[in-house]
Amino acid sequence: MRHSSGFTVVELLVVIVVIGILAAVSIVAFTGVRQHATDTSQVAAVGNWEKVLKAYYARYNKLPTITSTSMPPSMFGGTPVDRAVCLGRSYPADGYFGNGECLSIFMGKAGAVDTPFMNQIETMATVNGLNMERIGAEVEEDGVQYSFVTRGAALLADPNDSAATARIFYGIMGKKCEAGDESVLNYDEIDNPTLRGNLCIRHLKLVL
Repeated sequence: MRHSSGFTVVELLVVIVVIGILAAVSIVAFTGVRQHATDTSQVAAVGNWEKVLKAYYARYNKLPTITSTSMPPSMFGGTPVDRAVCLGRSYPADGYFGNGECLSIFMGKAGAVDTPFMNQIETMATVNGLNMERIGAEVEEDGVQYSFVTRGAALLADPNDSAATARIFYGIMGKKCEAGDESVLNYDEIDNPTLRGNLCIRHLKLVL
């Protein structure tokens, strides 16, 4: 009577390799699903903020008064007259962003929780759902780290002409921003296959 001697070393190695491949495929699939879900939720929340801001403008023919004194970095997306308002009420320090900050462009951070602004907005509606993780893109070049990220979202506008200049900055985990929104990073011109994430800009276009 012959007895089985079990698996050979080669058979065990084949099983291990197959399990490793299946695990890698599962991780990639899960990452893709999470990225899509995060970005879909973020875009939806930004859309809700856009609706509320436009509804406020339609009623009062202006946006709420901006009292924030936070100036966004002028290297991209900001001008000397702009101020940055973090959309929402709670942006505590998290080890990367300081208290109230929500936007990082190149090497500068900006944003402030503007309580009077929020008080006026909430006469229309309360908006929730923004992703409070730090998402967007971080690029290293010549040993220097550049960031294009947000947590939540930031409204940038000239306090003296907010309706004409208002735009919302928000980060995504994917590469392409929502159709109609401006992308800070143009992946067609970036030769870095490992880079992920983007910073998007939605111009509210309240005054045509």
